[in-house]
Amino acid sequence: MKMISLKKIDNSRAMVILGLSVLLLGVTYFLNSSYVSLEKISVVNEGVQTCFNRVSQTFNSVLVSNSNGTFTRQSFFLDTEDCFGEVLHILNKELIAGADQVKKHLNELSLSINSFHEQISSSSFGVAGSKELRNAFYDIETLKFSLEDQVTTSTNSQMAMINKWQNIFYLLFIALPLLLVFDLISSFK
Repeated sequence: MKMISLKKIDNSRAMVILGLSVLLLGVTYFLNSSYVSLEKISVVNEGVQTCFNRVSQTFNSVLVSNSNGTFTRQSFFLDTEDCFGEVLHILNKELIAGADQVKKHLNELSLSINSFHEQISSSSFGVAGSKELRNAFYDIETLKFSLEDQVTTSTNSQMAMINKWQNIFYLLFIALPLLLVFDLISSFK
Protein backbone atom coordinates (compact mmCIF):
# COMPACT_ATOMS: atom_id res chain seq x y z
CA MET A 1 0.00 0.00 0.00
CA LYS A 2 2.82 2.39 0.69
CA MET A 3 3.95 1.91 -2.88
CA ILE A 4 0.55 3.11 -4.21
CA SER A 5 0.57 6.22 -2.02
CA LEU A 6 4.10 7.08 -3.16
CA LYS A 7 2.97 6.84 -6.78
CA LYS A 8 0.04 9.11 -5.98
CA ILE A 9 2.45 11.62 -4.45
CA ASP A 10 4.80 11.36 -7.44
CA ASN A 11 1.88 11.74 -9.85
CA SER A 12 0.49 14.72 -7.95
CA ARG A 13 3.91 16.38 -7.94
CA ALA A 14 4.22 15.78 -11.66
CA MET A 15 0.77 17.27 -12.21
CA VAL A 16 1.66 20.32 -10.10
CA ILE A 17 4.90 20.80 -12.02
CA LEU A 18 3.08 20.37 -15.33
CA GLY A 19 0.34 22.77 -14.21
CA LEU A 20 2.85 25.40 -13.11
CA SER A 21 4.73 25.02 -16.40
CA VAL A 22 1.55 25.57 -18.41
CA LEU A 23 0.65 28.50 -16.17
CA LEU A 24 4.10 30.00 -16.68
CA LEU A 25 3.67 29.75 -20.46
CA GLY A 26 0.21 31.36 -20.22
CA VAL A 27 1.47 34.22 -18.08
CA THR A 28 4.34 34.76 -20.52
CA TYR A 29 1.80 35.02 -23.35
CA PHE A 30 -0.37 37.54 -21.47
CA LEU A 31 2.67 39.54 -20.44
CA ASN A 32 3.77 39.77 -24.06
CA SER A 33 0.24 40.76 -25.15
CA SER A 34 0.22 43.53 -22.55
CA TYR A 35 3.54 44.88 -23.83
CA VAL A 36 2.25 44.83 -27.40
CA SER A 37 -0.88 46.72 -26.32
CA LEU A 38 1.26 49.30 -24.52
CA GLU A 39 3.30 49.75 -27.69
CA LYS A 40 0.11 50.31 -29.69
CA ILE A 41 -1.03 52.96 -27.22
CA SER A 42 2.33 54.66 -27.70
CA VAL A 43 1.89 54.59 -31.50
CA VAL A 44 -1.53 56.22 -31.14
CA ASN A 45 -0.12 58.90 -28.85
CA GLU A 46 2.72 59.66 -31.26
CA GLY A 47 0.26 59.79 -34.15
CA VAL A 48 -1.92 62.31 -32.34
CA GLN A 49 1.15 64.45 -31.58
CA THR A 50 2.26 64.40 -35.21
CA CYS A 51 -1.21 65.27 -36.50
CA PHE A 52 -1.66 68.05 -33.96
CA ASN A 53 1.69 69.54 -34.97
CA ARG A 54 0.21 69.97 -38.44
CA VAL A 55 -2.76 71.85 -36.97
CA SER A 56 -0.35 74.06 -35.01
CA GLN A 57 1.59 74.80 -38.20
CA THR A 58 -1.63 75.89 -39.87
CA PHE A 59 -2.60 78.07 -36.94
CA ASN A 60 0.83 79.73 -36.82
CA SER A 61 0.66 80.36 -40.55
CA VAL A 62 -2.71 82.05 -40.07
CA LEU A 63 -1.32 84.18 -37.23
CA VAL A 64 1.42 85.55 -39.47
CA SER A 65 -1.16 86.12 -42.24
CA ASN A 66 0.48 83.71 -44.65
CA SER A 67 -2.65 82.92 -46.64
CA ASN A 68 -0.75 81.47 -49.61
CA GLY A 69 1.64 79.32 -47.57
CA THR A 70 1.99 75.57 -47.58
CA PHE A 71 0.19 75.16 -44.26
CA THR A 72 -2.96 77.00 -45.37
CA ARG A 73 -3.55 75.08 -48.59
CA GLN A 74 -6.51 72.79 -48.98
CA SER A 75 -4.21 69.84 -49.73
CA PHE A 76 -2.42 70.36 -46.40
CA PHE A 77 -5.78 70.45 -44.62
CA LEU A 78 -6.81 67.18 -46.26
CA ASP A 79 -3.49 65.55 -45.36
CA THR A 80 -3.92 66.69 -41.75
CA GLU A 81 -7.43 65.27 -41.58
CA ASP A 82 -6.17 62.04 -43.18
CA CYS A 83 -3.49 61.93 -40.49
CA PHE A 84 -6.17 61.85 -37.78
CA GLY A 85 -8.11 59.34 -39.86
CA GLU A 86 -5.10 57.01 -39.85
CA VAL A 87 -4.80 57.25 -36.07
CA LEU A 88 -8.50 56.46 -35.78
CA HIS A 89 -8.00 53.53 -38.17
CA ILE A 90 -5.26 52.16 -35.89
CA LEU A 91 -7.62 52.42 -32.92
CA ASN A 92 -10.41 50.65 -34.82
CA LYS A 93 -8.10 47.90 -36.06
CA GLU A 94 -6.28 47.12 -32.81
CA LEU A 95 -7.63 45.92 -29.49
CA ILE A 96 -6.35 48.50 -27.05
CA ALA A 97 -7.46 48.85 -23.43
CA GLY A 98 -9.58 51.98 -23.01
CA ALA A 99 -9.79 52.51 -26.78
CA ASP A 100 -13.49 53.42 -26.74
CA GLN A 101 -12.92 56.59 -24.74
CA VAL A 102 -9.86 57.46 -26.81
CA LYS A 103 -11.91 56.98 -30.02
CA LYS A 104 -14.62 59.27 -28.66
CA HIS A 105 -12.13 62.03 -27.89
CA LEU A 106 -10.32 61.53 -31.19
CA ASN A 107 -13.60 61.79 -33.12
CA GLU A 108 -14.44 65.04 -31.33
CA LEU A 109 -10.97 66.36 -32.09
CA SER A 110 -11.23 65.37 -35.77
CA LEU A 111 -14.58 67.12 -36.14
CA SER A 112 -13.23 70.27 -34.51
CA ILE A 113 -10.21 70.27 -36.79
CA ASN A 114 -12.42 69.86 -39.83
CA SER A 115 -14.48 72.84 -38.67
CA PHE A 116 -11.26 74.80 -37.99
CA HIS A 117 -10.06 74.15 -41.53
CA GLU A 118 -13.42 75.27 -42.93
CA GLN A 119 -13.16 78.49 -40.91
CA ILE A 120 -9.71 79.14 -42.31
CA SER A 121 -10.86 78.41 -45.86
CA SER A 122 -13.74 80.86 -45.56
CA SER A 123 -11.74 83.49 -43.63
CA SER A 124 -9.91 86.44 -45.11
CA PHE A 125 -7.25 86.23 -42.37
CA GLY A 126 -8.38 89.61 -41.09
CA VAL A 127 -8.17 90.75 -37.49
CA ALA A 128 -11.87 90.08 -36.94
CA GLY A 129 -11.61 86.45 -38.02
CA SER A 130 -8.37 85.99 -36.11
CA LYS A 131 -10.09 86.02 -32.70
CA GLU A 132 -12.60 83.39 -33.83
CA LEU A 133 -9.79 81.25 -35.20
CA ARG A 134 -7.83 81.64 -31.97
CA ASN A 135 -10.82 80.50 -29.96
CA ALA A 136 -11.34 77.56 -32.33
CA PHE A 137 -7.67 76.60 -32.00
CA TYR A 138 -7.81 76.86 -28.20
CA ASP A 139 -10.88 74.61 -28.21
CA ILE A 140 -8.97 72.11 -30.34
CA GLU A 141 -6.04 72.34 -27.94
CA THR A 142 -8.36 71.62 -25.02
CA LEU A 143 -9.73 68.56 -26.82
CA LYS A 144 -6.18 67.40 -27.53
CA PHE A 145 -5.29 67.72 -23.83
CA SER A 146 -8.40 65.72 -22.96
CA LEU A 147 -7.34 63.06 -25.47
CA GLU A 148 -3.84 63.00 -23.98
CA ASP A 149 -5.37 62.48 -20.53
CA GLN A 150 -7.38 59.54 -21.85
CA VAL A 151 -4.29 58.03 -23.51
CA THR A 152 -2.41 58.46 -20.23
CA THR A 153 -5.23 56.68 -18.41
CA SER A 154 -5.03 53.81 -20.91
CA THR A 155 -1.25 53.70 -20.53
CA ASN A 156 -1.51 53.59 -16.74
CA SER A 157 -4.13 50.84 -16.94
CA GLN A 158 -1.89 48.82 -19.24
CA MET A 159 1.12 49.36 -16.96
CA ALA A 160 -0.91 48.09 -14.00
CA MET A 161 -1.81 45.00 -16.04
CA ILE A 162 1.86 44.49 -16.95
CA ASN A 163 2.91 44.81 -13.30
CA LYS A 164 0.33 42.20 -12.29
CA TRP A 165 1.49 39.75 -14.95
CA GLN A 166 5.14 40.40 -14.10
CA ASN A 167 4.54 39.60 -10.43
CA ILE A 168 2.81 36.35 -11.33
CA PHE A 169 5.59 35.53 -13.81
CA TYR A 170 8.34 36.09 -11.23
CA LEU A 171 6.49 34.04 -8.63
CA LEU A 172 6.14 31.14 -11.06
CA PHE A 173 9.68 31.59 -12.34
CA ILE A 174 10.95 31.09 -8.79
CA ALA A 175 8.45 28.45 -7.63
CA LEU A 176 8.78 26.11 -10.59
CA PRO A 177 12.57 25.56 -10.39
CA LEU A 178 12.36 25.21 -6.59
CA LEU A 179 9.68 22.58 -6.98
CA LEU A 180 11.76 20.78 -9.62
CA VAL A 181 14.84 20.81 -7.36
CA PHE A 182 12.76 19.58 -4.41
CA ASP A 183 11.34 16.79 -6.60
CA LEU A 184 14.82 15.86 -7.82
CA ILE A 185 16.22 15.75 -4.27
CA SER A 186 13.30 13.69 -3.01
CA SER A 187 13.76 11.18 -5.85
CA PHE A 188 17.28 10.37 -4.62
CA LYS A 189 16.05 9.40 -1.16
